[in-house]
Parts: sequence; structure tokens; C-alpha cells
Amino acid sequence: MIALNQILLLTLTPVLATVLGGVVAGFRPPSPRVRSFVQHFAAGRQPLGVVIGFALGMGVMIAVRALVGRLDP
Repeated sequence: MIALNQILLLTLTPVLATVLGGVVAGFRPPSPRVRSFVQHFAAGRQPLGVVIGFALGMGVMIAVRALVGRLDP
């Protein structure tokens, strides 16, 4: 059974990424070119970007899971 601590630790990564992205965007707004890239990525119009983002996301999830496994007594 997954403990509450594990669930909180697994959700910490996306929460921190969202907060960090918001803080960075607050101090340095994205250029129109970057904004366009992000919108196209979110819409799934650039297959290579989608594949790279998926692979990076899976890698982070696997790393967090391994970290949680090591911290679990």
C-alpha cells in the first residue's frame, strides 16, 4: 500500500516545476517565439518535441520513484 508520504513526495516534483516556472515567467516573460513553441508543443503539433518531453517526463518519474523507494524504510 502506498503511504501518504510517498504520494506527497511523488506530487512534489510537478508542483515545484509549476511554481518555479511561474516565478521565472514573472521575472522574465517568454518571448513571442518561445510562447509559440510552447503552444505548439501543448497542442501536439511537433512530434519530436512531444517525444522528447514524454521521454524526459518518464525519466523524472522513474527517478522520483527510485528515490522514494530508497527513502521508504
